[in-house]
Amino acid sequence: MKNYAKKGFYLLLIVSLVLSMNVASYAMETSTNLAEGNENVSYTVQYIEEGSSNRLLAERVVVGKAIGDVVTEAAPEIKGFKLNDEAEKSFSVGSISVITFYYLADSVTTIEPKAVEASDVEISGLDKPEFNAIWDVSKKGTYNVEGYVYANNLYTNYFFKGAKKYEIRIRNHGKKKIDVKARSDFKTYEKVTIDDGITMTFFVDTNDTSKKFFLQFYSYDSFTNVEGTVKKFK
Repeated sequence: MKNYAKKGFYLLLIVSLVLSMNVASYAMETSTNLAEGNENVSYTVQYIEEGSSNRLLAERVVVGKAIGDVVTEAAPEIKGFKLNDEAEKSFSVGSISVITFYYLADSVTTIEPKAVEASDVEISGLDKPEFNAIWDVSKKGTYNVEGYVYANNLYTNYFFKGAKKYEIRIRNHGKKKIDVKARSDFKTYEKVTIDDGITMTFFVDTNDTSKKFFLQFYSYDSFTNVEGTVKKFK
């Protein structure tokens, strides 16, 4: 009976040791996984127009950070907008997952009128408006832009006149960026680039209510899809 008791004791001891080793191995593996997970935390940075959900730039996703890391994000300059927020935001990774900078439309255009070289003018796809097709914003008010076409170029149906300064708001529904020019046959008053899915507000200053211009949209894709408004800046 004593021999059986000893054998049972040793068997129990071996089982206990095996279980202890398994628990220790699991604990080490869990600890390693947690440590690795702790080093692979991400957060998102957004750039939003104040009072709306309009993205002004594509959001940034920052990866490979560890929980507890203290990082600082700086607000970039965005053409046609001014920052309505802190210029820099510092935070601890893991405390928040989305960082948002808010902007307001700027009332001052950043580009002076300039002559257009022949090589700068893209005339292809749909035609520019007829010379006598004019939308006078002082009489007709806001013009609604809406158009899509399977071509790189798209033009407004009218020339615009009637104001010294215009506020133009364009949404790019396409899958690639677009260039938007406010131009006449001889001058480009403003040129902006709008990323896909982004809404941009910019300003055109002609300094003369009789001067007219149209909008030209050039897509970096074979499909152009835009909407927006053109109105007198108050």
